Amino acid sequence: MCALRSSARYGRFLKETQRGLAIDWQAIAELERFDGKFVVHSKDDTLTA
Repeated sequence: MCALRSSARYGRFLKETQRGLAIDWQAIAELERFDGKFVVHSKDDTLTA
């Protein structure tokens, strides 16, 4: 249980309840807002947008 909760991949989608771990559906819904978006970061000023 501790390994799942501390996992960088899965931990943010789990929440602790009195009965144990449960899926945090609100966190999943927040992440779904960004599905399909791709952002490129660069410090090269010579590149065009």
